[in-house]
Parts: sequence; structure tokens; C-alpha cells
Amino acid sequence: MVSLIVILFMELFQPGDINFRQYFTKVWRILVYSFEGVAYAGVVILPFIIYNADEKLDSSMKLVAAILLAIGFLYLRFRTTFYETLKSKKEKSTRPPKITKSSDLRKRSNWK
Repeated sequence: MVSLIVILFMELFQPGDINFRQYFTKVWRILVYSFEGVAYAGVVILPFIIYNADEKLDSSMKLVAAILLAIGFLYLRFRTTFYETLKSKKEKSTRPPKITKSSDLRKRSNWK
């Protein structure tokens, strides 16, 4: 919540018009990262809590939920941003460079 308030004040006190689309994109990104962080931290921390807890069933159900959420977030991350980034890097490395201006053509062919 603190980071959302900080982003709001940063956006409000910037010179010029308020760009709500950019602001909501930042807010959405922070919310997704916070939910991902909770799921991943639950997978790491809950086994220790289960080991030390008296009510193991309650903590184990939380662990199952954290594992399912982490798998879901990893699946979504792989299907959206991570996979697209790898795909675009691979396409960029295999494509020949584009020549858009005649000056680029002159530089490549050593014309004067």
C-alpha cells in the first residue's frame, strides 16, 4: 500500500498532464508482483511453519494453496511476458538487419 501511495504522489506532482494509463499500469504491476511475492514466499516459509506448528493441517492447506498459486503465477508469467521476451530475442537474432535509409546503404557498401 505504501508503494501505491508513493506512485500516486509521484504521478500527481510531475509537471504536465496526469497520464492515468501509465499510472494504472504501474499500479497493476505492483499488485501482481505483491501477489506473486506472497505465493513464492509461502512456498518457502510454510514448510518451516508446518514443522514448528501444532495445527499441521491448517498450515499444510496454506502450503497447498501457495503451491497452486505459485504454479498459476509461473504459468501466467511464462505464457505472457517471459515467453514473449525469449521469443522476441530469438527472432531478433535470426533476422537480417533492415536497411531503411539510403545513407545506411552507402555506409554498408562504402559508397562516397
